Amino acid sequence: MIESFRNRSQKPSAAQILSSDKGEDVVALHGPDGRFQSISGNAMGCFGLTNHALIDKSFMELVRPEHIPSVLQALARISQPDGPENARFRCSSHGRSAEAPAIEVTFSRTRDGFRSVTRNIEYWLN
Repeated sequence: MIESFRNRSQKPSAAQILSSDKGEDVVALHGPDGRFQSISGNAMGCFGLTNHALIDKSFMELVRPEHIPSVLQALARISQPDGPENARFRCSSHGRSAEAPAIEVTFSRTRDGFRSVTRNIEYWLN
């Protein structure tokens, strides 16, 4: 038990998180149908898939079923003509544990679809 407490109290620094393969943000462009068109960053750390494997996949295919309503609400908010430019939410992807939301996603409207910025937040939650 004491060892478990020590491990949790020794959280990595922000620099360690950003330089690790789990800490890099994933920025992606999606078409109007939600499919990934281009990706920068390390998708493996957030989604458990390579960048190449994500091309043409729908964002909805990656999210655990219990988090799909949050994704749909975020997309509905930014798709409204008078809605906000951005919507942020936390969820889990299929490549991650379902115990706690481990990624934070921000959707932003673009002319031809939307952009997502996905961040691994598992270190924030421990």
